[in-house]
Amino acid sequence: MLLVIFFLYVFPLAFTYTGIWYSSPIVSTLSLVAGILGWTLFNFLIFKNLIYRLSKVKSRYSHLSDYGKPVKGRIVKNNFIKENKDGSQSLEIDIEFENYSNTIVRTTMLIVDTRPNESRFEEGKEINLKLNTGNESPAFILEGANTVKLKKIPIIWMVVNIIYAVVVFVVSYKFHSNGYGWRFLSPGYPWVWTPFMNIFIYTALGVFGENGGFLRRKMYGNRTVEEENMLLLYGRKATAKINSANLTGTYINERPEVLFSLNFKDQEGNLQHRNAKRVVPLTEIHKTQEESREILYLPNNEKVFDLL
Repeated sequence: MLLVIFFLYVFPLAFTYTGIWYSSPIVSTLSLVAGILGWTLFNFLIFKNLIYRLSKVKSRYSHLSDYGKPVKGRIVKNNFIKENKDGSQSLEIDIEFENYSNTIVRTTMLIVDTRPNESRFEEGKEINLKLNTGNESPAFILEGANTVKLKKIPIIWMVVNIIYAVVVFVVSYKFHSNGYGWRFLSPGYPWVWTPFMNIFIYTALGVFGENGGFLRRKMYGNRTVEEENMLLLYGRKATAKINSANLTGTYINERPEVLFSLNFKDQEGNLQHRNAKRVVPLTEIHKTQEESREILYLPNNEKVFDLL
């Protein structure tokens, strides 16, 4: 976290010491307007994605808890992440359940076990789930789970962001104006481009936006969150013949991207041909040489599928 703060807020300030070049009144004024708009947009995105959107998610959790379809799930894998200060444990569990298409699907979820002494989430145990009847997130929740808590961090982030933008501009004006007003501003001045750099990075990482960022979509086949939910809730399994699997030369988090060409028959018996790029863990790269793979696809949209 400290490294992220340094890179996004402290590091840009170093560029103010590379020298000051005074711009024309028009360029400097346009840069001032761009900077104000950039910081305003940055704070708006923080509010929209981390405050307003989370409040909507909280209401969805409450609605899902009351009206979701109850089903049984089974824990097939349990990974301990850490023990929290209050004695609870953060876990990553793989679970299987039967979806609306009567297909057994598997997915991963992060949970906080507030009663670890009861061993409720050991491998092989059953858990009660509530499935969403729509396509909004989340696709399902644990029955009886506490609703999402709205944290103060996004609000603090917004306040700090505003203070940072104002203080940096005031200090820069004091030391760099030299009687020329804000003509020290230009498109290359850190105060101007820092908010846009932040917006780009957080959008790419999926912090801003409904459907995840560029890196996330790369890893999950460019599917939207809505499509992933539909695939989990309504997907059917099929065996696909792998025609070819070739490395694209792209790596995401040191994982190679592979272009698959495959055929499979849908529930109507129609032969479907698909090409798909997937980011594959190095430990599973050997699977790309298999002649067939099980897939999960959407019956009403065979373009949406996942390799299992």
